[in-house]
Amino acid sequence: MRRESDVEFNGLFKASPNKHRLRRILTSTFALIVAGYVLFPPLAPLKKANLVGYSICHQIPGRSFHLAGHQLPLCARCTGTYLGVAIGFATIALLRRGRAGEMLSTGMILVMVSFIGIMVVDGLNSYLSLYGNMPHLYVPQNWLRAATGSLNGIALAMIAFPVFSYTLWKRPQPVSPLKNVWELLGMVTVDAVAVAVVQSEPDWLLYPLALLSSGGVLWMLTVVNTMILLILFGQDSRAQTWRDAAPYLLSGLTATLLELSAVSIIRYALTGTMGWSLAI
Repeated sequence: MRRESDVEFNGLFKASPNKHRLRRILTSTFALIVAGYVLFPPLAPLKKANLVGYSICHQIPGRSFHLAGHQLPLCARCTGTYLGVAIGFATIALLRRGRAGEMLSTGMILVMVSFIGIMVVDGLNSYLSLYGNMPHLYVPQNWLRAATGSLNGIALAMIAFPVFSYTLWKRPQPVSPLKNVWELLGMVTVDAVAVAVVQSEPDWLLYPLALLSSGGVLWMLTVVNTMILLILFGQDSRAQTWRDAAPYLLSGLTATLLELSAVSIIRYALTGTMGWSLAI
């Protein structure tokens, strides 16, 4: 609990004209960086999504889904992971727990850890299968990669979100993202249907899935970077409205874009390949 003197000091500091000016400058700078990233070639949405995928995913064709003659920006496992992230955050929003600041119950945490463990087992089995002489449990399949990846994504969203809320908001909701097994089963059912649809590789899903999965990458990394920056600069637990939160989220998004750009540059410098053209 904050001391009364700390609250008074922070209130005075927040009201400082110089701080308001600095905040506007920083917000404008972050917005310009984000706008520059959006407007910098390639401009085509699918190629922009490919660029996001290039920074975090191996993009091996044989381990990726192909829709309408195009390989998705992320491999099957990463596609599943960030689809799961999107489903997790959508569930929180639908349950009206957008500021949930309490951790999951012990039982729910164990379920989430098991989701991550399932993905690790499948990932290790898939990795071993790359080498013909290495023993592995079963023949890897893209639908399994997507399914186990999506469970991992759900776990990441559910574990990270209350920490994010507690770090961002001055008054987070005293509730956890998931309350009972029925909410969990409902979310997992939606996830299973989504993976089944993706596995069928319908052409019409190309753009929605490409943008949703790459957007999931940006959002998850923005959440993590926002938390890190808030704690690093002593600005945690201060936002009361979305207007207050906007500069913090913009700073997290800016850090994410800079990180992804740096990784892409390093990867290209080391490999000299990209697999697709950067042209508009």
